[in-house]
Amino acid sequence: MKAAAVLCGVAETLNFTAADEKLCLSQPTVSAQSAALEAELFRALSGQTGAGA
Repeated sequence: MKAAAVLCGVAETLNFTAADEKLCLSQPTVSAQSAALEAELFRALSGQTGAGA
């Protein structure tokens, strides 16, 4: 499942537990996808490319 879908689920429900139930995912999966998206956005906003940064 793409992290963007998890983000939308959390935004719609305003709750990680409700989002994991809505998306039929485990709470650790929702948390991991959210953390991955957060890291990706941080890299993009800070100008880091991930290659040797």
